[in-house]
Amino acid sequence: MRFLFLPRLFRSWLFAAAVALMGLPAAPAESVTDSWSRVDWHGEAAWAAERGGVRAVVSAARTRLIYLGAADGSLNLLSAPVPAASPANRDDSPNWGGHRFWLGPQKRWVWPALVEWEHAAAAQVEVRGAVLVVRHQRIETGYPELVREYAWAGTQLRCTVRWRDDGRPYFGMHVVAVNLPFAITARRVVWSEVPEGIVDVQMMGPVVKGMLAHPAIKTRDDQVTLRAGIKMAKVGFV
Repeated sequence: MRFLFLPRLFRSWLFAAAVALMGLPAAPAESVTDSWSRVDWHGEAAWAAERGGVRAVVSAARTRLIYLGAADGSLNLLSAPVPAASPANRDDSPNWGGHRFWLGPQKRWVWPALVEWEHAAAAQVEVRGAVLVVRHQRIETGYPELVREYAWAGTQLRCTVRWRDDGRPYFGMHVVAVNLPFAITARRVVWSEVPEGIVDVQMMGPVVKGMLAHPAIKTRDDQVTLRAGIKMAKVGFV
């Protein structure tokens, strides 16, 4: 199952960026090892850091956050198939799980997503202070190179993706893969551009009205809860 965060696009003449925050309730503060270090994750080259009893693992082999959960490795909130299956052909797109990221609008590439976004190892990984910087390969020259940054922000993990502005409008889609069944409650943010606080994700971009009411989505004040197994939806929210 996937759900999408569609943050507002921040643009300048040099770059654009989309940011998502993911986190768990913090355990007692005795475990704070938030510097990134090399690890082996199920045979994959990876980097890990912990904050407040929560462990984050970024796979260099998959170019993404692949584990976010209990520090002892017993609970992963993300879907993370092991091993990662290679695409059988050009149209095949096996689920590599974790924190996926696409550039919208999807109409430009339809499906599957670019191989460097979904099924390629990182071109480079480096630690800059408290930030893990992960650079995607650039195979399709018609799209800008993606650069990810992972860093703790309090008890949450800040997930940032940057790209060079090439003059075309883009928006960032943080796609978080989780296992079924699930119920997820997230913060609902309403502003003038998104009056329902949730959007319907279409090929040309997010549609800001008409997603509610939906049988799989319940809203209450500043919260929205999504439940699996009711009716399919492609949902975007901050």
